[in-house]
Amino acid sequence: MLNQFSRTELILGAAAMEKLANSKVAVIGLGASGAACAEALARSAVGCIALLSGETVTDDMLGGSIIANRETLGLNAVDVAEKRLLSINSEIKILKNPLPEATETPDFSGCDYVVNTSFDLDLTAVLAARAQACDTPIISVLDFGGIAFANAEFKIADVNKIPQAKSLGFELRRAGVKKHRVVYPVNVTGGASQSHEFAGINACALGLIAAGEVIKGITGVTNNGKGA
Repeated sequence: MLNQFSRTELILGAAAMEKLANSKVAVIGLGASGAACAEALARSAVGCIALLSGETVTDDMLGGSIIANRETLGLNAVDVAEKRLLSINSEIKILKNPLPEATETPDFSGCDYVVNTSFDLDLTAVLAARAQACDTPIISVLDFGGIAFANAEFKIADVNKIPQAKSLGFELRRAGVKKHRVVYPVNVTGGASQSHEFAGINACALGLIAAGEVIKGITGVTNNGKGA
């Protein structure tokens, strides 16, 4: 009998779907990238999603975040996201937490993966160090100041291999983190004079790519549909 995850199961297999159903993923931030990532995870049968955000839905989120519309303006982002995710998968477990401060140490020991969409360097370093201490995989989204381009290319690499991310790499090393995977846009059109009208769309794409990495990491299934 067909269900909402039947097509996903055809690609990943029954064993992978069971892994996803029993998994827990933490998503830090619910802007365009974080909200898109959380929804992709919910639509991929992840059993538990921890939402960490202190955001309120504001006008500037209307251009990118899928949780933002005229009816949700002024509402708590985690509450809006929870309602949306439950409307997609009523069996998913949602945990809601405020965005941690850079001086706090969130516990990721029960998580199978962490997705960080916060662009705060200090907080990212803290989150990465904590995930490392908990032996929990983590991936961060970088937007390099919010500039995105119509023909942007997206890549995943270690932060130390990205020239534009030297400041983040420095903070990570100060926190004892030598390696950290990030998904980021590559400007292939040349020049910051390009229109910013695609910024929200590209930020969503970054979140979707991060979600894909989480799915592959949890299930061990690669792009060719086979185990890693």
